[in-house]
Amino acid sequence: NPMTVMSRLRLTRQLSEQGCALSERSVDALVCRLRQVVEDDPAEPRLIQTIRGRGYAFSPSGAVMPVHS
Repeated sequence: NPMTVMSRLRLTRQLSEQGCALSERSVDALVCRLRQVVEDDPAEPRLIQTIRGRGYAFSPSGAVMPVHS
């Protein structure tokens, strides 16, 4: 879902529907691993962005996601 913030809980639920039993913190580890593969600089992610207090968002263009309260 490009440009859509996905919470850890939502990601966990979607993965559990696929037969994966994960905790919300497991999602963080998976996102970290994914960034290692797809990001030019995983320390400064542009494609898979963390939206503080909300979750993660995929930005295919690498544009910074706006932060809304």
